[in-house]
Amino acid sequence: MNFDFPLFFSAFMVGLLGAGHCLSMCGSIACAVGMTAGGPNKAPLLRLFLFNIGRITSYAIAGIIVSGSAATLIELGKLEHMLWILRIFAAVLLIFLGLSIGQWHQGIKYVEKVGARLWRTLQPKASRLLAKQDNPSALLLGIVWGWLPCGLVYSMLTWSATQASVATGGLIMVFFGLGTFAVILSASIGAASFNQKIKSLFFRRISAITMISYGVYQLLYLA
Repeated sequence: MNFDFPLFFSAFMVGLLGAGHCLSMCGSIACAVGMTAGGPNKAPLLRLFLFNIGRITSYAIAGIIVSGSAATLIELGKLEHMLWILRIFAAVLLIFLGLSIGQWHQGIKYVEKVGARLWRTLQPKASRLLAKQDNPSALLLGIVWGWLPCGLVYSMLTWSATQASVATGGLIMVFFGLGTFAVILSASIGAASFNQKIKSLFFRRISAITMISYGVYQLLYLA
């Protein structure tokens, strides 16, 4: 496998630009993970890192599963044209995600409901882990939380599937997760002013326009 820097950097940037969406989905749980008797600002950094490592690990596993499945189906069925269709779908999903982040259209919420049934199964486990205050629980909570229904993750998983390579698909999700890492970490340690800027409508719409532009670029490139 060649290290495709532009591809992985793009995945990182999608994670970074989706910061507002990430905070709305994961910010509260990340803050809760950091809570101790001394307050969030005194939270052990190790627990915060373990939570995010667990979350990114789940992303990587999901990327490996979808890219490996796509590679197998394409090889067995000689369905190379399916890659083109998946890439179109990934670009369209990215555009709708940008519209959602910019608060112009909320159609992506229907996509997120696809995984709601899975999350209802995992939620009781997450609640029990959240009640604990130890490092293994923080890691396991991150692993469970990585399967939270999320349009941003779905978009990246579709992108991973288009690579039809287990290694590349997994790394795309790792770099995407790293892009979200700084934002989730800042929410965890209580960087209030930074969080407010990330959640602001101005930042969300700048991020949304960038994401939509990239999706349109992908569509034009595929055409």
